[in-house]
Amino acid sequence: MKSLKIVLSMFLLLTVSVLFAQDTTTRNNAKNELIETIEQKNQAMLTGDIDAIKNYYPNKGATLFVSYQNINEIKTDLLVQSYKSQFDKIKYTEYKTLPDPAVYFTNDGQTAFVYSTMEVAYEALNTRMGEKFSIIGLEVFNKDNNKWVSVLTTTEEVKEKRKPIELDKSVLDEYNGTYKSSRTGNVFQMKNDGKNLISTVRGEESVYIPQSEYSFYKDR
Repeated sequence: MKSLKIVLSMFLLLTVSVLFAQDTTTRNNAKNELIETIEQKNQAMLTGDIDAIKNYYPNKGATLFVSYQNINEIKTDLLVQSYKSQFDKIKYTEYKTLPDPAVYFTNDGQTAFVYSTMEVAYEALNTRMGEKFSIIGLEVFNKDNNKWVSVLTTTEEVKEKRKPIELDKSVLDEYNGTYKSSRTGNVFQMKNDGKNLISTVRGEESVYIPQSEYSFYKDR
C-alpha cells in the first residue's frame, strides 16, 4: 500500500502544474470516453476477447507495469501472448471498476491518470477453484491515433479478511480426482475431509478452505 501511495504522489506532483484547464463539458466528455475504454477492457477480460485487449495497449512500443516495487516493461505483442496463456488456465467471473474513479488530465488533454479500485474474481479451468480480491491502482493513458491506450499500470491488492463457509460434502466430492497443472505439469490428487479440500502433490498436502461453492483459499 505504501509503495502505491508513493508512486501516486509522484505522478500527482509531476502533473499538478499542468492539470486540465478546459471547460467542464470537454472535461466530462474526455472522462466518459476514458471510462468507456476501461469498461471495454473489463468486458474483454470476462469474455477472453484478445482483440479488444490488444486494442487497449499501444500498437507499437511497450507498457510499464509496477507491482510489488518491481517495474517491468512489456511489449504489446508479448503482453497479448501472456493474456492468451492466462485465458487457457483461468476464467474471470468478475472484473469491474468501482464507480467514480479519480481521473486527472494534463493541460493538452493527451495524457490521463486514473486512480481506481477494482473487484476481480476468477476460477481455474481445470479445478474450478477460484479467488476473489480487490485491487487499488493507478493507470496512465496516452492518446494514440485519437484513442486512449494504457502506457503504465501500478496495482496493489487490498488485503481482506477471509470468510470461510460450510459446504455439503456432496459439493466437495465433485472436486475429487486427479489433475495435472497446465503451468508446471505436476500431477496432483484432490480429496476432501468433509469440510475442506485436500490437495496432494509429491506427497505434500495442502488444505483449501471454501469461501463459496467455486472459490477456495489455501490454509497457511
